[in-house]
Amino acid sequence: MTVTSSNANELVVALQTDPSVSYWLRDAATKMYVRDPVDALRDAKTLLELARLMCGKDWAWLLKE
Repeated sequence: MTVTSSNANELVVALQTDPSVSYWLRDAATKMYVRDPVDALRDAKTLLELARLMCGKDWAWLLKE
């Protein structure tokens, strides 16, 4: 999915209605929306680092965006 909204509420709705979005992401976006945004961002950074480590060097280019 390409992010086309700058409004958090609109993006959560778009994630919920897009059939290409995984159930995990839909659930995470819904839960994240009601959290403290700073805490959610810290957790997201940790998840990104975990994904980088899991992917290794071969897939690191995917996460450079």
